[in-house]
Amino acid sequence: MKTRWVKRIHFFFPTVITHNFFLEFMDNMIKIAVYFTYYTEKITDSMWSLFDVFYQAFMTYSADYMPDFLNYYDNVITKDTASFFARNKHEMVFNMYSKVSTRYSVTASLVREI
Repeated sequence: MKTRWVKRIHFFFPTVITHNFFLEFMDNMIKIAVYFTYYTEKITDSMWSLFDVFYQAFMTYSADYMPDFLNYYDNVITKDTASFFARNKHEMVFNMYSKVSTRYSVTASLVREI
């Protein structure tokens, strides 16, 4: 039964997340993905495909949701580390880190100038 729900959510998430007008539901969708990855023994391919969807959303318009994304990424990476490196997802994580660190370092330098 759990697999059936995961497949339904797998088709629902990319549609909702890639549209900016659903931004107010972003935190709820991420929480659902966190629950599915936390309470499972193995990360399925459907849950791995959300990695790319969340990455696209993060890089385009939802960088403010980084704390919410961290729970999902932590669950996926710690439960299936071998697959994480086999799928070359570490470059995506580095890109997200670069975006966040650049964003906050620019903000901090602007605050110091004022």
